[in-house]
Amino acid sequence: MLRFIYKKTLDFLPPYLRISLQYFRIFKQFPNLTKPTTINEKILKRILHEKDPNFAFYADKYAVRSYIAETLGGEYLVPLIAVYKDAKDIVTLNEWENIVIKPNHGAGMVKIIESEPDKYEKQLLVQLCEKWLSKDFSQVCDEWHYSLIPPMLVVERKITDPDENLRDYKFHRFLQSDGHFKQVLQVVAERSEHGYETVFFDINHLDEILHSPFGYQLTLSEMEKKAIKQILDLNEHLCVAYSYVRLDWYISRKKIYFGEITFTPGAGRSKSFAGQFGVEMGKLWEVQ
Repeated sequence: MLRFIYKKTLDFLPPYLRISLQYFRIFKQFPNLTKPTTINEKILKRILHEKDPNFAFYADKYAVRSYIAETLGGEYLVPLIAVYKDAKDIVTLNEWENIVIKPNHGAGMVKIIESEPDKYEKQLLVQLCEKWLSKDFSQVCDEWHYSLIPPMLVVERKITDPDENLRDYKFHRFLQSDGHFKQVLQVVAERSEHGYETVFFDINHLDEILHSPFGYQLTLSEMEKKAIKQILDLNEHLCVAYSYVRLDWYISRKKIYFGEITFTPGAGRSKSFAGQFGVEMGKLWEVQ
């Protein structure tokens, strides 16, 4: 009951206060939104003041495919099977084996399907997809640009082998005052219902972990290091006008694939950036 009252109270607050209270609930201190120093605080400032409508285009998991194809080439895109505006149309899908279904207008919503579901399972899938499509993701953490994305379901081919775990390679890219970019690599190695394991690497020292916020240990393979160097070059051509952006990729045994573009990672409330590491990452965001 108290949680319900808390959430309803937040709905009536202006974004500045709502964001500050949500931040306090996580970190037990209020963010400095006037003179931000940490990367979380700078992301929050962007949410409040940087109203660039192009954020919606780049964050749209379907629309951004055309940008990647034009800028880098279609070979970096995960194979697309279908796109639906109505959840009920998902049952007309012809290919069910080894697919991934997700909405284009948010995060944390994905369904991996290995084989064709039965009739009852398809009904449950429709209900899940309807829930996704009805969700205004901008209301979750005030990431306003998600409200500008027309909701759709994207069906893609699963890009890993049955015995292969998929890792996310998230490149935090910062524009420097001299016009060059600096990139920091974050690898999300394992996910579960309890959360995820992640580590950060200096791109010039991939043999050593730069920061492990939750104590996880990870050694990159030679194959990964080679692919990372290729991705670093590709990232130099994406969203070059922006002071900070996170560019996500997948590295499978066969090839590399583009993942997504994010301008407000963790909605400025990521525990991965807690403490001094968040301050150091904030220093890299020189241009604002």
